[in-house]
Amino acid sequence: MRYLCIVGAGLIIYAQSLGKLTLDSVLVLTRQVYERTEMVPRGVLEAIAEVETRYRHITRENTQPSCTGMPLPLTIMGLVEDGKGFFRSNLKRVSVLSGIAESEILESPYKAMLAYGLAIDSLMKITRGSRVKRLVSALRELTYLPDSPDNFYLEYAMRAYLYEVFLRLTDPEWMHRLGYKPMRVDLRKLVGKEFYRRMTTEFVNLTGCPPVPDYWRAVWVPAD
Repeated sequence: MRYLCIVGAGLIIYAQSLGKLTLDSVLVLTRQVYERTEMVPRGVLEAIAEVETRYRHITRENTQPSCTGMPLPLTIMGLVEDGKGFFRSNLKRVSVLSGIAESEILESPYKAMLAYGLAIDSLMKITRGSRVKRLVSALRELTYLPDSPDNFYLEYAMRAYLYEVFLRLTDPEWMHRLGYKPMRVDLRKLVGKEFYRRMTTEFVNLTGCPPVPDYWRAVWVPAD
């Protein structure tokens, strides 16, 4: 069964059972959001959505909670309602910055993307530095990943997330599919030389170094 969701002038179609949106549908939504923001670079919302959910609008109805106790990242943007003391409850933060109620954000892919876009825009406006520096700061603040620069494992996960987002934003082919120009960013400088080496090397000798999970988000260890 398919559901129709009318957002502005766009007609968005997605499967209720999976909540998966096509790229064309995502572009209809993001273009409306970009029109309502000033600082958000084109392609950012699409990159985050692809990294976080592969364009799947996750709800409690279409996704079973993890058996490990890891909190469920909701909506197409991966928003956590309760970080359970380890992850950050970024749904609340996005809601506060965007001025959109949490319940509204959870309603539809458009509201989730709009809220995230407005939150990024709000943070970039109050941060000093280059556009890339402002964007990195905003992304670090809005993800559900713990922000602990002094913890090697958690910082690896954070920088790997940033790497994945900017890998798309700097990819000419990926950005061309969206109809945007690629950003010019030195990924090695963005994530740091050592982190970049680990992220781009298929086989890494970790002798004498803290082990890194094969999957960059495998940092969740439930207390019980």
